[in-house]
Amino acid sequence: MPRPTDYRPNILWLLLGIPLALITYWYLNEAISYGEYIQHRGRISVWLLLLTLAVTPLRLSFQGRSWSRGLVQNRRYFSVVSFAYALPHVVAYLIRKETFALVAEEAAYPEIWTGWLALVIFAALALSSNNWSMRRLGHNWGICTIWCIWRHC
Repeated sequence: MPRPTDYRPNILWLLLGIPLALITYWYLNEAISYGEYIQHRGRISVWLLLLTLAVTPLRLSFQGRSWSRGLVQNRRYFSVVSFAYALPHVVAYLIRKETFALVAEEAAYPEIWTGWLALVIFAALALSSNNWSMRRLGHNWGICTIWCIWRHC
């Protein structure tokens, strides 16, 4: 019989996915504009990334607290969901630009190329944040994760 804690990741995914679904629904039904869609997705993605990066300092500051242990146990989910918010942000941007020439033209702006760099780092973290990758990389998984997070900051 499954324990109540076996369902915790599913509940967390659901809670983190509700704003993702709502914002996308509103955008597709033209209840919010392209700019609002990009802004909401980007902002939530950054907040989730900041939460992911703050887990260790919070755990060290509040040792022994159950909620800080819960953050540590769910850190991987926050980072993957952060990527899940960032990816449609980029897809909407690419659809809006229509041609590669327009995307390449804007790539010279710091706010754009840093966004592309962040997406690459997000993708590396998201692709390696699964049990198979963690087993395959072994101890190097932690080193890879630390390197990616350091590059992101």
